[in-house]
Amino acid sequence: MNISGNTTEDISYENLIHKIYEVFNYLLMPIAASSIIGNVLIIIVVAKDKVTTTNILFGILACVDLLATFIGPVLLIADLNAAMKTFLAASLFRITLREFLGQTIAGLSTWTLVIITIERLLSITIPFNVKQVVTVPRVILAEFATAIAVAVVQYLRHFLAVESLMFEGQWSMNPRSREWAEFFVISDWILFTGIPFIFIITASSVILRKLRTPFGQGQIQSARFRAVTTNLILANVKFILTNVPARLVTVILYYFKESISLNLYQEELIRETSWYLMHLNWALNFYLYILSGQKFREDVQKLFSSFAIPKK
Repeated sequence: MNISGNTTEDISYENLIHKIYEVFNYLLMPIAASSIIGNVLIIIVVAKDKVTTTNILFGILACVDLLATFIGPVLLIADLNAAMKTFLAASLFRITLREFLGQTIAGLSTWTLVIITIERLLSITIPFNVKQVVTVPRVILAEFATAIAVAVVQYLRHFLAVESLMFEGQWSMNPRSREWAEFFVISDWILFTGIPFIFIITASSVILRKLRTPFGQGQIQSARFRAVTTNLILANVKFILTNVPARLVTVILYYFKESISLNLYQEELIRETSWYLMHLNWALNFYLYILSGQKFREDVQKLFSSFAIPKK
């Protein structure tokens, strides 16, 4: 999305910017492949395990991350066909898929991690009552309500705050006004950065502190509890490290772009690099679970063993 609304610079840097998009699309392919394989394995392992609120939440997170991963490869594959590439460039489908659907799924992934963090926080602060408070129907209802809320907010950001304009044969989204541009940036920072980031950092700190108490040490003797909690902490650390750069870039390029004197090519290079880091967030959970969870490793080994051809 062209937040600055500057279309004149696009003419000078158009070829360079297209080259950036092309390079990063191909760089994303191994990340996308890793994410698809890893998240599918997570979903299969979780589906084979017993039904618990924790398994449902981690399964939902894997499904959302899987959906987020598909968008880039789908567009790249479509671009391999000249006719399809021309059609997508001249229609609103590409920009709707990339901007609205892509950011809606990314936002849902963020808030799903918040819900998982809440579940873990309650599991360690009220362990004797958590099963009555956090039930499977309530978890599913919370995730469904979250999905609706995220979709509504993203609709406001991508359809009411901006207008679609045709430029050089391609559609782009531009803010309807300076006020709408600020709404776009501020709403992203409040709803998809500030609130979830602060909660995830604070709750993770509380969980780690609780685990160091005598009561927490008793709780952590459970192998399953230890593995799931470790998975969450690592996922939260990974989420912060891979998402902070993109969030900072959005604000810096909007409020301080003129003072740091970046041309449009440099701006897009920085923006695409930060978004590349965000894609890593959707691909790394499987490897974190493998590293931190013995039961998950054993479940994956059993899964692969079941696919192996028996020796005669």
